[in-house]
Amino acid sequence: MGAIPALELSVLALRPLVGEITIVVLFILLIVWQLGKPSTHREEKQPKPIKDISKAKLPAISRVKTLERLSTEAAAATPHFVNSEAISSTQTPAAAATAAPAAAAVEATALGVGDRAVKDSAAVRKCAASLETDFGVDRSIALRFSRARQGDLSKARQFLKADLEWRSEKRPELITQHGCYTALSSGCWRFLGTTATGIPVVFIHLGLWDPSQYSVDEYERYICYFLEHCCRAGERFVVLFDLEGWKLSHGFHMRKVARLLSTLQDHYPERLEKALLLRAPGLFLRAWKVIKGFLDPNTATKVVFVNGDLKSEQTELQACNTWNLYPHSYGGPSPESLLCPNIPDEPDVPNCPPLKPLTERRGV
Repeated sequence: MGAIPALELSVLALRPLVGEITIVVLFILLIVWQLGKPSTHREEKQPKPIKDISKAKLPAISRVKTLERLSTEAAAATPHFVNSEAISSTQTPAAAATAAPAAAAVEATALGVGDRAVKDSAAVRKCAASLETDFGVDRSIALRFSRARQGDLSKARQFLKADLEWRSEKRPELITQHGCYTALSSGCWRFLGTTATGIPVVFIHLGLWDPSQYSVDEYERYICYFLEHCCRAGERFVVLFDLEGWKLSHGFHMRKVARLLSTLQDHYPERLEKALLLRAPGLFLRAWKVIKGFLDPNTATKVVFVNGDLKSEQTELQACNTWNLYPHSYGGPSPESLLCPNIPDEPDVPNCPPLKPLTERRGV
């Protein structure tokens, strides 16, 4: 199990020697291994319990009480993670992050502090209470990081501390379209809307993914741009992943795949509700039979391969309340034109490729 994070290094080293099947297996293993799996962030030497947060040697962002204060108390310097043209010289990070208070309100009433909390073990709840006190974060954030470490306080504390430091440096909540425009213009990721239960849904079209057109850093900004908007709409999200456009060349961009996985697992733990992998090539399905045996049951239940006709797609999409958002171009009932990124209150990209399947499905 511990050797999994080294897979991307193996692919890069053996690239001239491996065949298509091997690359497919490794590529999908990397994706589904950590879609719902808690982060495997390298553990540092464990600190002593923090009794007085004012004396702790933590970044300023670690001492905020709410997400609103997280934005207003951060350093005033323009973060390098956001393109400098996106924030004027007179505009502070706090002014740019106007959506952060709304995110706090969503989290405060989300599943993490409601129905789901009832199912948490005593260890998870105790750990979350300590994180909330030590770092001054909201209860919902403390619960997510506690769950990701199964209530182990020393591990959860280190995990959350690393995330807060990353957020203090990167400021993902301030990312604008300007900072990831090339990736955004591809139309690979689009926001479908929210389910009847308030869960955001993202559609990813692998056939439109051309990672050679932008850097790893822009790809990271692209991921964060969508995930931050999802997290403002709800605590957990669903991903519909059209795999029909798989190309062998995709397997050679493992640095971007690794950045996607590290961003998801290290900074958005316990966010994934379900991942539906649609229209997967036969190689993916055969690889899944092997991969599934390596996954913990919780991860395996979050990843669903949907193969067959449109009726099969409808059945699985209805099971997770996303059928009504399924694009009309794919045979679904949604009449939306689905421009890109299709995020409320965000401008759509002109001349974006249309969202449509490579082949038609029948059966409804």
